[in-house]
Amino acid sequence: MKDYSLDTEVRKMLENFYTMSGIRVGLHSLNNEIIGEYRHIAPDRRDYTFCEMIRYDHPADFSMKCFDCDINAIERVRETKKALIYRCHVGFMEALVPITAHGEVFCVLFIGQIIDENDSAMTKARVRDMLDIMKCSDEVKAEYIAAYEKIPVLSAEKLRAYVYFLEISAQSIYDNSHISRLDVSKTEQFRYYISRNLCSHITISDAAKNLGLSTSHLSKIISRDMGTTFTQYLTQCRMEEAKRMLRTSSQSVISISLMLKFNEPTYFMRQFKKYTGMSCTEYRRTVGEAKGGS
Repeated sequence: MKDYSLDTEVRKMLENFYTMSGIRVGLHSLNNEIIGEYRHIAPDRRDYTFCEMIRYDHPADFSMKCFDCDINAIERVRETKKALIYRCHVGFMEALVPITAHGEVFCVLFIGQIIDENDSAMTKARVRDMLDIMKCSDEVKAEYIAAYEKIPVLSAEKLRAYVYFLEISAQSIYDNSHISRLDVSKTEQFRYYISRNLCSHITISDAAKNLGLSTSHLSKIISRDMGTTFTQYLTQCRMEEAKRMLRTSSQSVISISLMLKFNEPTYFMRQFKKYTGMSCTEYRRTVGEAKGGS
C-alpha cells in the first residue's frame, strides 16, 4: 500500500510466524486493506483457503459479511487499543493485534482463520449446513470440505499464546521503525476530501473516518504538516470557493453562503470580509471592473 513504508524485517516476521504456526498472518490498515501478508492469496483456485474459495465463488453472500465482521473487529481494537480474539460470522476464531504510534492505533496484525478444537464438531456442522444452503454439487462440496480440513485447529489457550507473541512483535515493529505511515499522502487525501465536500456539512470526525484515522491523529497531521486547524482550513477553502463563485456566477450572496453551509448569511459575510478585506459586493464589483478594464 502506498500509504505505508514496510521493510524486510516485517515481511520476514510474517513469514516466520506462518512457518511456526501454520496460520495466515497479515498487516492490515484500519480500512482493512492489506499492507503485507503471509501466506499470499494463491494464484490457483485449487490452493485457495476455505474462506478464499467461498468469497471467490459467492462474493455477494460472503465477501461483505466477512468485510463487515473484520471492520467491526478493527473498530473495537481501535477504541480499546488492545488485542482482540473473536469469532467471525462462520464461527472461525480470528485475532487482531494493534500497532500503535503516539497512543493511537494506525494498523493491525490480523491472524485467522482458526478452528477452535473444543468446538470443531459444531463448526464443521455449521459449514456443512452452509454448503447445503448454497446447493453445491457433490464435487464442489468435496473441494470445500478438503479446503476446510486444512484450516489450523487450535485450543483457545494456544491461540492466546500466539497473540501474546504478536503483541511483542507489534511493539518491536513500530519501535524499530520497521513500518511507518506516510502521513504526507494523508495530507493530500485530506485536502482532496475537503475540496469534494465544501458544500456538505462535515466535521473533523467525518474526515478522520474517511481517511481511516482517529480524530486526534488527523488533528496532529493538519497542525504539523499544514500549520493550521481543521476549522481554519475548511473556512479558508470555503472562502476561496466563495470568491470563485462571486467571480464566475450571478448567484446572490445569500445563495452562495447557504450553498457553502453557512447557515447565517451575516456570519458568512463577516468571515468573507475578514478573509479578503472586502465585502462580497465590493469584491464582486472590483473583480468585474478588473475584467471590464482588461
